[in-house]
Amino acid sequence: VTEAGQPKGLAIDWVSRNLYWVDGLHATVSLVNIDSRLRRTVISSRVDKPEALAVDPDSGQLFITDCGINAKILTARLDGSEMKALVEAKVHWPSSLAVDYPARRLYWTDLKTRAVESVQLDGKQRQLVLQLEPKLGKPYRIEVFEDWIYFTTFRINRILKVNKFGKGNLTELAEEVLAVTGLVMMQENKHDDLYTPH
Repeated sequence: VTEAGQPKGLAIDWVSRNLYWVDGLHATVSLVNIDSRLRRTVISSRVDKPEALAVDPDSGQLFITDCGINAKILTARLDGSEMKALVEAKVHWPSSLAVDYPARRLYWTDLKTRAVESVQLDGKQRQLVLQLEPKLGKPYRIEVFEDWIYFTTFRINRILKVNKFGKGNLTELAEEVLAVTGLVMMQENKHDDLYTPH
């Protein structure tokens, strides 16, 4: 993709083979089809400062963090239609999203509250998983796999893991990593491949 603006977040719909990204320069969300290279802007209004994306091909949902004045987590159809707020209360700086596909939950980090939280994909049953102590930093980029949440810390540059149900202690996987700006878990069983394209 050329002229992608200021790409900030990436998410892939592996069923329809569309790559989504946030353009921080123009406050838009666009997609490009990996095969045809057909490109389209799917969200160009009603977002102030989009930051991160997640995609759920099974339900046909796109999730977006908006770190603007009224910070929130939004959901929309994969074509950008039917956009609405999924989480609006007590969200200050949602910086990263991850979908737990088998459990049908969305996880996010909040830099300002130093929290990791989750909610069902329909916006119900919000849960606080973890609030990080100031000396450990601020949770930044996040990924979920099986019973674990993996996340980086902003500027302190650690990679930590914690049980996704908030049980047990934090485990440090790496420290003093030079500048962690992303985190991805690659595993063939991370999600089901039998989804129907939307």
